Amino acid sequence: MASRQFPFTPARTADLEVGDFWAVQLTDGRFGCYQVTDVRRSGPLSRAAFYAGIVDWTGAQPPSADDILGRDLLTQGLTPLAVFTKGGAKVIGNGSVAGPPLDGDNLFQGSSSGVSRVWGWQAVVGAAERALAARSP
Repeated sequence: MASRQFPFTPARTADLEVGDFWAVQLTDGRFGCYQVTDVRRSGPLSRAAFYAGIVDWTGAQPPSADDILGRDLLTQGLTPLAVFTKGGAKVIGNGSVAGPPLDGDNLFQGSSSGVSRVWGWQAVVGAAERALAARSP
C-alpha cells in the first residue's frame, strides 16, 4: 500500500483507515477530535458511511497523534462520508484508536441493542460540542 500524505480529503470510504482522525472547531474556539473506529469494505453503507468516535480531548490547535494517544472515546456514531466531501473536514493524521472500543454502538459489528447513533454531516460539530462542553483542555 502506498504511503498516505496528510492532510487529505477522502473521496470514498475506501480512502479511510481505522485510526484516521480529524479536528472540529468548537464554538468557544477550542478544537475537538473525531477518530475513525470502523470502516466497512463491502455490503450495506460501505460506500457512504463509517463509524467515528469523539475523542476525550480538546485543545487550542488541531490534535496530533500524540495528543490523542491513550485518550478515551466518549461516544461513537455512524458518520457519512459527506463530513469530508460536503463539510470540508480533512483527515489530519492516523494513530492508535483512542481508548477501548465502545460496545453496543456499532451496527457493523452486530450491536447487541440494535441501536446506533447516526450523525449527519452537519451534526458532527454539535455532537462534539455536547460531548466536550464541560471538559477542560
